[in-house]
Amino acid sequence: MIDLSTPALLVEDFEVVPDGARGVLIESLRLDPGDVVTVLGSAGAGKSLLISGFAGLVPASGRLEVAGRSLQACAPDERARRGLAWVPQGGLEVPAITVDELLDLPRRRRLRRLSDGGSGPAAGRVWRHDELDELLPGLSRCRPMQISALEATERVAVSIALALRVGPRALVLDEPTAGLNVAGLDRLRRALGAVAAAGVAVLVLTRHRPFAEALTDRPLWLNEGRSPPFGKGAGA
Repeated sequence: MIDLSTPALLVEDFEVVPDGARGVLIESLRLDPGDVVTVLGSAGAGKSLLISGFAGLVPASGRLEVAGRSLQACAPDERARRGLAWVPQGGLEVPAITVDELLDLPRRRRLRRLSDGGSGPAAGRVWRHDELDELLPGLSRCRPMQISALEATERVAVSIALALRVGPRALVLDEPTAGLNVAGLDRLRRALGAVAAAGVAVLVLTRHRPFAEALTDRPLWLNEGRSPPFGKGAGA
């Protein structure tokens, strides 16, 4: 059962400063289960860098928690197991594997950890294949295809499906609207709304203002690598 009193995603004084690049800072950000927050920023504002910091792909300092558990000392795969799922811009680039094989990997890894004496249950709800097919129109058609043969918009849909197979408490997406037409944007909006309705916190970083405003009535702005506080106690 989801604990509604504990933030799904809590970020405080979170700063990503890679070598030779301007950093990005989130002063305070809190998403409760079922919250949907959009962060707007132009190209170069630091959106992708921020998600890389969340994922543990680049060094970052500050507080980062999912469902009350700190992720700062965790490797990327452990962050996913603790409930933080992310979708990179353009979706995943995975060689020589079909969509079905990719979506089955989380289950196989859970079974392997159990056989090795490790932890088994996912942090949050693991979405079934039939639920994903209903949530993401067109996914079933892609299942037998190689990831490398998919269009960018199809890779984004597959990446969202993979994230939901991991069992996330918080789902973070980087520019998921790229290449989508009006119908595709509407399908994505409805899909993310259904994910949030299931109790997952959804954070979308984008430069597509109409989409951001369709998801939330007050998007945040990432300006010169800085974002204002958001959440309980932040005057939001």
